[in-house]
Amino acid sequence: MAVDRQIKIVTSDDLDAELRAIVNDAAEYGERAEQAARDAGKTIRRFEDKPGDVDETVAQLRHALEDEIQIAQPIEGDAIIDVGEQDREIAKRALVHIKLSTLRQIAKGLDIPHSGNLDAVTDRIARKLKADRAEIARLVLQYETEPPPERRFTSRVFQLWESPGDLDALASRIDYVLNRYIRIGIARWFVLENVQRSASSLVLSGIFRFFKADADQSDDDLTLRAEEGSASAQLRVRGNEPIAEVQAKGERESKAIMAAFEGTSECRRREALKIGTESMRGHLAGWDAWSVFLVDLLGARFRSPNIEILNLTHAGFRTDDGGSEEANRPTIKAVRLEGRHLLDSRAACELLTRGQSLAELGMTVRYRLAPSQDVSLPLTVKLSKDHATILTGFGITEPSNALKCHAEVVAGVSSSLRHGLADEVSLSNLAREIANRASSDEAPSKATIFAPPDDDGSE
Repeated sequence: MAVDRQIKIVTSDDLDAELRAIVNDAAEYGERAEQAARDAGKTIRRFEDKPGDVDETVAQLRHALEDEIQIAQPIEGDAIIDVGEQDREIAKRALVHIKLSTLRQIAKGLDIPHSGNLDAVTDRIARKLKADRAEIARLVLQYETEPPPERRFTSRVFQLWESPGDLDALASRIDYVLNRYIRIGIARWFVLENVQRSASSLVLSGIFRFFKADADQSDDDLTLRAEEGSASAQLRVRGNEPIAEVQAKGERESKAIMAAFEGTSECRRREALKIGTESMRGHLAGWDAWSVFLVDLLGARFRSPNIEILNLTHAGFRTDDGGSEEANRPTIKAVRLEGRHLLDSRAACELLTRGQSLAELGMTVRYRLAPSQDVSLPLTVKLSKDHATILTGFGITEPSNALKCHAEVVAGVSSSLRHGLADEVSLSNLAREIANRASSDEAPSKATIFAPPDDDGSE
């Protein structure tokens, strides 16, 4: 097993003193050599890029050693850390939002060495860009594949047992409890604040309020410590569709508004997603239903005139067989694959053909806003027991542009949950290709199963 080497820590004062002594000795030896050359009648040449003075040479040597030793800097004024080092480390901390494989591609594009670990690659990029905060931020927004909640749209799609039906009657029932606390769990409430009725849909919005509580002991006093929190959520239903679409940052508030909706209507959500794959035959016969659903989304629902998949960046498989929980039984409950065009890899194809459950797919998509205008966005679709989640990052475009893509993907997922598979023929063809890839002894040199038609592998 590889062990990280111990990096020596040296104070900047001692290091500079040692380097200055080396530079002074080198200068003295150089002067002696120059004088000896002159005495021998030899030609003396000067290098244009020769360091100007001792201080400049020491600074260059110190910079060259920073990857090899840890330099302990003194406190300067009110700062705790050297300002230059602090800015560089902040830039590196932001860059770790980008996967290492992508960072290496960025480094290669900047014409700097791209080998090494995460610390080394981010350090080179930060130095090359002089820790410019605007430029580092642009890279993060452009290349992150799993943006945080504040930089993405998040929707969850729930299946209902029946369509809501009469939306006017439903709106009347919800009006009855508007702006009132509805308790939905222990120290948890939801307040339905607004209901909007359109010709085909009903949109509810409100606030999830909750308390965290624990025991607290201060000196000899015992008490309870309570922390209040809140989060907003919005839910949309259509009269003739057994689907509820929830937009909220977190799962807790999503399920909270669902609970409030169920409590004020006659609609009930399904406890488990119903995916119509019972009639699958041929290569699909041994596939897990979730895998069938997500691969069909990739092959049909997401292949629209406006959406093109540039790269599949990560995939999550559930591998737990549901067997007994014996203490000494080795088990793997989940496998996460990361890379480029990863569903073209033999490892992913083997998991699909063995019937493992594909529960999450992350990708970069190109979304066409206009005939001559498109944007690249990070997109993730994942399945849970009773809902599907769609996460669309903003990238470096306006959030309103990302919202258009997000709405189209949510509509595609909802359609598949309502109507079933989009294209069984194409799906069967994909399954045959995946089976061939899984049984092949040769690793693919290029993505061919899920690659876009014009992909040249250079993204």
